[in-house]
Amino acid sequence: MGNNWELPYPTSTVDKIEQLGDAELSFEKIQKKHGTFRTYSNGTDRLGKKKYLSRVGVQTDCGDIEITIWCELVHKLIDEHKEQELFNHLKVWVMNNCKWLTDKQDIERETLELHASRIFDNPCWIGYMAFNQKYRPEILESDKMYEIQTKPKIYIDLDSPDGNIFVILAHAANAMKAYKIIDAKEKTAEMREKVRKSDSYEEALEIIRGYKR
Repeated sequence: MGNNWELPYPTSTVDKIEQLGDAELSFEKIQKKHGTFRTYSNGTDRLGKKKYLSRVGVQTDCGDIEITIWCELVHKLIDEHKEQELFNHLKVWVMNNCKWLTDKQDIERETLELHASRIFDNPCWIGYMAFNQKYRPEILESDKMYEIQTKPKIYIDLDSPDGNIFVILAHAANAMKAYKIIDAKEKTAEMREKVRKSDSYEEALEIIRGYKR
């Protein structure tokens, strides 16, 4: 890489809001790139052994912001944009779909991370349709937005070196998964069942083509 290699964002730490000065903050500027963790010495104990403290942060375009300050900044933006209700809906989604998160603090931070990334505006998000149909149906009124999820352009490799229809079926199943198609699991099972009941290779191939939208 050489000595001129630099990260595309500042790595300076932000441990006080005042360090950000008068910078105009936005969700884009403070959305999480990755988490950070540092330990540092904090003197010695009565036995002369070094004591250490840890610091958890969030790397953003504004620097490495200490986690509690970052949470405060995201909440501030949510308030400024009057998105408290949207945040609460997103938290419910996290609790229902991220079962591995059991601690209230972890759920809160995960929700803040998703909110800052504007996950609910991303058509590729697996929860895009279900979440917005329930909480923001108005943004789905556009045919273009519907088309992104309900009529995605899926590429399915229809070639098999030995004419094995199940190889092509596997290609189709992987494509549905890769493109995050809504109800992909159910559609894949449906497709497999139809192929299994087909009477010929060409009929099975035609069934798979039907899922290539």
